Amino acid sequence: MTNYPDDVASFPFSMDRDIYRYSVNLQPGGMHETTPAGGWGDHLLWIEDGEYQRRLEYREEVLALSKDGRYGVPAHMQPAAWDTLLFIMEDLSRARPEVFSLERVGRGFIWRNKLLGVEQSFVYGDQSTLPCEPLLYIGRHVTEDLVLLDQRNNQLWMDGGLLTFPNIWSLKFHLGMSFQDIHGPVVGGAESGIFMRAEEFLMRMQPGEVFRRTNWNFQPGPHLDVSLEIYQEWLPARVDFEEHVRGKAGEFIHMRTEIQNLIRLPRTDALLFTITTRVLPLERVAMVPEWARRMLAVVEELPEDLRAYKGLDLTGHYVTTFLRDRLSALPQTPTNP
Repeated sequence: MTNYPDDVASFPFSMDRDIYRYSVNLQPGGMHETTPAGGWGDHLLWIEDGEYQRRLEYREEVLALSKDGRYGVPAHMQPAAWDTLLFIMEDLSRARPEVFSLERVGRGFIWRNKLLGVEQSFVYGDQSTLPCEPLLYIGRHVTEDLVLLDQRNNQLWMDGGLLTFPNIWSLKFHLGMSFQDIHGPVVGGAESGIFMRAEEFLMRMQPGEVFRRTNWNFQPGPHLDVSLEIYQEWLPARVDFEEHVRGKAGEFIHMRTEIQNLIRLPRTDALLFTITTRVLPLERVAMVPEWARRMLAVVEELPEDLRAYKGLDLTGHYVTTFLRDRLSALPQTPTNP
């Protein structure tokens, strides 16, 4: 039980120490993580009943407005897309059997999603038995972005995906790029060799293995879709940040956390990368005193290059001022004489 609202209690606050440096920070997936507010991570995929429908409606809006760039799976990755579809259906059926089910019937399957009122018969690998391509179909039943990585020539390549809630990147631009090229711009990545080690780890994963990591940053406004395709919609809040934030930093600045699951698919040996995006206003994150103290320590210690990478070149002063004010208002713990 928790005294915090659901959005706070289930928020994946991932600052686990007072000093932050970019790291792989991998741990087994699908494990519960207890926090001072509650906990998260019991399941691979985030199914919050009220938010679930809203997220999927928003995804449909994004897909309808985007002529291209949000979805792409070339022919050689279609088997991995089918593998993804069945893996996710099986996982959801185990995690939430009261609303999801997958039934084997003869050569085919029957998939049921009670939250959406959907019942779909299909034959694995037969495109004609689904209303759309398999990755796009299953992407309309989960709130995660889905990315497919192919392994060849001793490297990983981003060769497919459905991306409607990215954080300042583009599937259309990155599709077909190597793992190392994609992560080249990350602050400190090349110098530390962290992504070389990460790629080596991922390529050693065995079929069915699941690991996860978290990533965080700060952003103006609650935008889920911060894609390069629609920069004109979210960029004004950054350009005119001072005007928007004045007097309402806790409401306007949001912490954005991604839960990134890395899955070696069991049938094709491809890698599936799922991204669950959670966005919470600073004032609600700071409802948890332990989080407010940790966040202040992390933000104040960050080197300049990481501050910029985490969006704190823009928001940092307001974040620390808000947190100091919030913490100073808390009852002080008496010290022993």
